[in-house]
Amino acid sequence: MTGFITERNWKEIEESFPELHRFYLSLPHKPNTFLELMNLYDNQSKKGRRFMKTSRILITLVLGLSLAHCSSNPTSEEETNTTANNIDASTVALRVETAGSALLPNINSSGSASSGLSALTTGTSDDWTTYTNTDNVYVLTDIFGDPNQYPRVVTKIRVLLGHLRGKLEEVFSKDKNVDCTGASPLTAGDLIPIAFYGTIDNGTADNRYFDCVITTKGDSPLGEVPNSQETTIYGKDNSGVVRIANMSDTTSANTEQAETRGSLVRIRIVRVATYAEVKEGENTIGSLDLNFAHGSSYSGLDENFGTGDDIIFKSRSRLTGRVTMDSSGTAIGGVGDFTVTKFDSDASASPAVTKVLGRGDYQNGYSLLKINSNRQELSNIPATFCTQRTDNSEIPTPVDQTNCTGLESSLAWGENPFPFTISPALDNSFEDKLFFEGNDTDLIDNAGNNFVIPAY
Repeated sequence: MTGFITERNWKEIEESFPELHRFYLSLPHKPNTFLELMNLYDNQSKKGRRFMKTSRILITLVLGLSLAHCSSNPTSEEETNTTANNIDASTVALRVETAGSALLPNINSSGSASSGLSALTTGTSDDWTTYTNTDNVYVLTDIFGDPNQYPRVVTKIRVLLGHLRGKLEEVFSKDKNVDCTGASPLTAGDLIPIAFYGTIDNGTADNRYFDCVITTKGDSPLGEVPNSQETTIYGKDNSGVVRIANMSDTTSANTEQAETRGSLVRIRIVRVATYAEVKEGENTIGSLDLNFAHGSSYSGLDENFGTGDDIIFKSRSRLTGRVTMDSSGTAIGGVGDFTVTKFDSDASASPAVTKVLGRGDYQNGYSLLKINSNRQELSNIPATFCTQRTDNSEIPTPVDQTNCTGLESSLAWGENPFPFTISPALDNSFEDKLFFEGNDTDLIDNAGNNFVIPAY
């Protein structure tokens, strides 16, 4: 027990020591406990350190109050929701996949959903039927479908989750204690560049988010682009939050429809995941924030990248939420937000873009599903649907919009905090939440100029 930072504590110390509160508010990443805050403040100026010597007496009293409160109520919301458990690295891969799968609708059928839809905005029963009929349902199954059903397109989120699980298992099987076994200590500074996503704060010298780096490069038999380049950075901070960023850029011979796509394919991928667990009674709450970006470029019949006959497939996803797991690690509930953009382009047609937003409970509760696609007859019916998936349905069933009213202006997990800061923050208003656009700003650009794997 280390003394949790609560609003009640601040009221007790702010009158005499407002500098501490101002310092706390200035931090880009807020510590969960007073001991962490004290360590941060001790690293500041001499004036700051003199202030800490004086303030420690009062903070110690506050810590005493917090400890007394926790010992009398060890299962309080304050305790279970603010400090992450020390996760066993061997379970991280499976837990991340379990959490991610619980935060998505399960859409595997090619049949029609039941009627009776009362949509949140412009949707109608006919709209929903159009999206889910045999001719169009692939637009959804390509995003949410079973990874084991053909075709196993890379846009399927569960395919992506399977890829991420494999990478996590590879990393943490070698480095069970997250002490850089089989990897190199990360020597980069406080600002860490990540391909496509830009630069992020790496915490402090004593409490870094990313601690270790693994880099591999292959030969370059196919020209200037390395045949294979992959970098993985990962770490576990002092509060038990696990983070990983995996970036790869691979050029190889193409065996998929080579007669129309060309003989070479370049694939760029980045996955950025943050995961933590807390205990609530007998259950475990897994908190996940996952970002994924992908771009596949085929050389076309002229066999040169960056020319007019390239064939491009791209996607970008974000998946964020809280999942309840029982003692066996099985998901028994989950609420979250997701967004997906799928972009397909070839030299003979305009790009096909599908953008999907979701919010809510995708197992047996209610959720919002917003779809915007320029494919065929779907382009005229962008709509937001209120849906429910029951145990015996393969496609979510549309239901009355009143069931989803609470999700329109509040995140799916409501006031329940995460053990880490969600960055970037998510919009509370579902309808105001922006889609990722199908362009070079929000996707890996066709030339890949906004995707550079950093050297650490």
